Amino acid sequence: MSPIPHLPSDEEITAAVKKHQEEQSRLPNINERPLTRRLPLIQDGRPAAWLKYGCQISDLAAEADTQEFIYDSIAQQPYLRDRIRVPEVYLFIDGRDLEVPEFLGVIVIEYISGLTITEALKGNADEEKKIRVWDRAVKALDALTEIRPEPDQRPGFVGGRRIEHPLFSRFREYETGRAPEAFESVEEIQTYINKEVNSLNGPDTPNLQEKDLILCHCYPFPSNFIIPSNDDTSPVCVIDFEHCMWLPVSFMGWAFIMENGLKFINYIEQNLEVLKTPQYKGNIKTLDFFWEMRAPKRRFFPRKRKLSSLSSETARDSEDKDNARGKFNN
Repeated sequence: MSPIPHLPSDEEITAAVKKHQEEQSRLPNINERPLTRRLPLIQDGRPAAWLKYGCQISDLAAEADTQEFIYDSIAQQPYLRDRIRVPEVYLFIDGRDLEVPEFLGVIVIEYISGLTITEALKGNADEEKKIRVWDRAVKALDALTEIRPEPDQRPGFVGGRRIEHPLFSRFREYETGRAPEAFESVEEIQTYINKEVNSLNGPDTPNLQEKDLILCHCYPFPSNFIIPSNDDTSPVCVIDFEHCMWLPVSFMGWAFIMENGLKFINYIEQNLEVLKTPQYKGNIKTLDFFWEMRAPKRRFFPRKRKLSSLSSETARDSEDKDNARGKFNN
């Protein structure tokens, strides 16, 4: 990543981060102080870039690498450009060089104007408008899954960092857990999960059947999509790649199902082309077995109910609260 000529200086970036840190430190509720923070960088009275910073330097570096890879892949494959847009990563700064306390990294990202899906559908949007907007998000994620990995890419983040996914969490339902080992291939993941599941449930348990690595955006909340202002034809812009990595596709579908209180994610899970395979439902069942095997560690955190068992009001409330989960445009 190389700096872009029109960017503010490192000193201006540092000053913006320091000011934001001070504002965050004055928040009375410590739960309102996320590990990763975001703010627009203002220059000459206008936003020049987004800054995403935090103390998890390895997480931020992995996210920056992933987003840069996706941006470059889209630039090299014109057939993707009419379905998805991704902000350019201008540079990644190691905060230890800036002498700024309490954070270690900052990603400087292209500023994209427009409304998030959350903002665009705020209020009483009719169902027809919702479906029209949601379909644009599905189209963008379909395009994302068509990007192919480098020949030496192993499961996990771009660059090789091991998988982080709720399937491997041992503590609570929505906490991301790190895979127990750095898998070298989809076959190694299959072998590991099938062995674990069969050891408890017996040989009749369905086995995981996957063969490809797919670029999976596992938490596509409505606030992670920007719709260009007054434009119904341009592709939506996908942002926030903290949980985007190379995985067997059922891992993505399983993460969607675990968030079934959100009608938006439920719609994506039902309509994403890459999830419409004969093996998909069996793979999800296997992952469920794997998840339930680890249940003793989280017996006080039951799985979410299916969307059909939720009232429409509860589902709407869940959608309204998605910004509280620390997403990009907070």
